[in-house]
Amino acid sequence: MAISNLPNYTLPASKFLASITSFVNQLRFKDTLHSTSMVRDFVDNCKVGKVDSGKGIVFTFKKALQPVNDLSTTSSVLTITPPQTAQEIIEIDNYKVIPLSVSRELMYDAVPSGNLVDTFLNYLYSLMEDTKDFYEFDVLVARLFGWTPTQATQTINIDQYDLTNLSGADLRAAQEWNAAEIAKVIRKTINNLSYKSTKYTDVATTMTALNKDQLRLIMNDTYETNFLADAMASLYHNDKVGAMLDGFKKDVLAEDIFTANSQGTTIGFLFDEDKLAMADYYKLQMSFTDASTLFTNSFLHFAYGEGIFENAVGIKFVAKLI
Repeated sequence: MAISNLPNYTLPASKFLASITSFVNQLRFKDTLHSTSMVRDFVDNCKVGKVDSGKGIVFTFKKALQPVNDLSTTSSVLTITPPQTAQEIIEIDNYKVIPLSVSRELMYDAVPSGNLVDTFLNYLYSLMEDTKDFYEFDVLVARLFGWTPTQATQTINIDQYDLTNLSGADLRAAQEWNAAEIAKVIRKTINNLSYKSTKYTDVATTMTALNKDQLRLIMNDTYETNFLADAMASLYHNDKVGAMLDGFKKDVLAEDIFTANSQGTTIGFLFDEDKLAMADYYKLQMSFTDASTLFTNSFLHFAYGEGIFENAVGIKFVAKLI
């Protein structure tokens, strides 16, 4: 039996001798709140570098190809033909601190043996790193869902059968079709991105052409799990279907995150790997002990900048019920 109200817990009588009480002498630490691989991987895939000095990172983008002219006897080597470029900045403008207070001296009465104090302290100090990971994750997710494509061609609808009134073989066939359709549309889009185009950035005059390994796919788990279950797990050709969506960075966000941000019909996002970006400045931990209270106050400081680059490729996939 698990007991939650520890302050009011009475030690039970010993099974050996009823006149004495049992002594609970084991203390274990259960890490039920920590940064998961989904959180860490998503944040890591957004990191574009560390700023050692200065106020941020300047990214330069090519906006167009150079002209190709016919050879002419009247041409001049003095004609100026500058390249078309654009620059955007990730500015370090967020300075945060996470506080935590513990007392090693007072902690000794909370553990059955003194050698558990260091274990307990490390367990508690990990809260600061977990807090930082979740904070950065939430900031980046908010930035992702706050992004609105500026060109109509950046929003791609993917047909999906409405499964509401289906059952049996019809339901199974529709589920497999939906999953395969997601794979086909995303794959075609990736192939389109490999040729020069101005259709897929927030700046209509910026031309792009990217290799697959320069892309990042962020999927809604509602559709990712269905894809794995309905297409990859089908009897035939699952290896070929799976090959359609590999060769690039991929993140899967829980469906609750999409629902909480009113993005339930969003299948996912296909970005330039650096479009959703975060730059680190410093991370350091300092502490001091208050002699009047015996508590050590620790502070985890970190600074960062984040944002979305307008000149980088960004595409949103949305489910369209048919």
